[in-house]
Amino acid sequence: MKDGQQIQIKNVTQLQEILLLLVQNNVMTIIQLCINGFNLSQYQCQKSCIQCKFGQCKKCENGYQNLDGKCFEITYDGLTTENEQ
Repeated sequence: MKDGQQIQIKNVTQLQEILLLLVQNNVMTIIQLCINGFNLSQYQCQKSCIQCKFGQCKKCENGYQNLDGKCFEITYDGLTTENEQ
């Protein structure tokens, strides 16, 4: 099967075979990504982030400011963060 190729399903057995191929291809892709060193940490945020989406912080803890999807400590705000203790 090639990308974008249309096929006509004639029976349930054929559908099962195609679905199995698709699942096997996706599993192989995941295995290849792991072998090639793909790292999910690129989708993680800092510890000070309380709302993360695809590696971009949407909301930071009190005492931190969100700048371009990353949390930066706000200094002289009267709050003590983990880094200031």
